[in-house]
Amino acid sequence: MKKIMDASVGGAGLTVVDLPGRDRSLTFEHVNAAEARFLFAEIWEQKSYARHVPSLPRKAIVVDIGANIGLFSLWCLHNFEIGALLAVEPIDRVHAVLQRNLARHRHATSLCAAAGRRCEAHPRNFTFYQDAPGESTRNAEERAAQRRRLDASAFARRIRAATASEQPTVERSEDSSELAAAGSGGEQVACSVASLRYFLSEWEPLQQKGKQMQRSDGAPAHSDEGENPAKRQRRSAGHAEGAALTRVPIIDLLKIDVEGDELDVLLGIDQVNDNWGNVNWWERIARIVVEVHDINNRLKEVVKLLKARGFEVCVDSCATDQEEEEEEGKYVLVVPTELRLFLVSAQRTSLLS
Repeated sequence: MKKIMDASVGGAGLTVVDLPGRDRSLTFEHVNAAEARFLFAEIWEQKSYARHVPSLPRKAIVVDIGANIGLFSLWCLHNFEIGALLAVEPIDRVHAVLQRNLARHRHATSLCAAAGRRCEAHPRNFTFYQDAPGESTRNAEERAAQRRRLDASAFARRIRAATASEQPTVERSEDSSELAAAGSGGEQVACSVASLRYFLSEWEPLQQKGKQMQRSDGAPAHSDEGENPAKRQRRSAGHAEGAALTRVPIIDLLKIDVEGDELDVLLGIDQVNDNWGNVNWWERIARIVVEVHDINNRLKEVVKLLKARGFEVCVDSCATDQEEEEEEGKYVLVVPTELRLFLVSAQRTSLLS
């Protein structure tokens, strides 16, 4: 990444980078500079998601669960024609940065919440890490175990050995070494948690899209105002049957990066109490990309669940050990194999166009 400017705005860092194509530069705030540079290199320069998201239809609907400061959402907005994007981030101070990063994109909406298995919103404690906000989680013990694996990895040993011998290449790899040394302390913060299905049911742009689809089909656009609750329930149930299902918008891309809560987020799609009646949301999702921490057989369980829901599934390891030349020296982008991180992509071929 060629950094033009690095500054502080209201307690958050500000970075501007050169971009090829239609935008000459990208400006984004961050909470931690080292993590932001690492994530930018991973998502924008190494294009870690490009293989799994080669294209999206015009006016695509995208949902980003675990959005952090929004670098993936911004990548989507830069590379595709997005009709509506929902970015969900549970940590309030990170969400504030996310909200400002997406502010100039009128099709983007952000929500300060976390996705889980239960449908109704409820509070949960998360551990926030100032030195690595993207690793904030409600699974603090799992994160600590990951840090121990990182500390014991060949990469960390190489960093320590190179630092001790003052090898210039690794000294210039400031971002990676900072992340490798990030501390284990964290701050407890309260977050609102609800199911992904709940978020979809409450997301206004999705409801508006559904109403437009109803009108284009020649069906009446109903108003709930003053309607008998029993009648509304019957009408909602009717939407889930037969041709009415086609009036439920397609989620073109669901991205999940939730630091150990992958299964809970996916299982939350199964909940049925929402504004859309008994719609099977699984059948309205065209593509899913989820980062999986393969602990306690989680990768196998995620793949099994996605296949059972009718998706074609591909699994890629996130492990990398790459060096790129930059003007200020070498930048090392490393995800050690020992962390057992994987990108799982799933697609429903019948919905891809």
